[in-house]
Amino acid sequence: ALARRGRRPAPSGTRAGPAGEAWVRSQLQPRKEQNLQAGLPEEMAALYMEMSRGFNEGRVKATQPRSPASTTPTSIERWAAEVFAPAWRAA
Repeated sequence: ALARRGRRPAPSGTRAGPAGEAWVRSQLQPRKEQNLQAGLPEEMAALYMEMSRGFNEGRVKATQPRSPASTTPTSIERWAAEVFAPAWRAA
């Protein structure tokens, strides 16, 4: 998982935050402990850790190409820039 130093995480890189802002990869074990402290059951915290490890190692991938049948015309980058970022900045 990636997080911006000293601020809330923002999806899609700089689409929701200032360009050039530093990103750091969070460590999985401390993240698991934070999830447990937040009230997640042990099994759920372990599953989140496993999923994050899969993303980090490139094992979690799309099972089909992007197509009209599998998605909308709006990319995640466009949605982040046009919809999420304004709402996130205003929060």
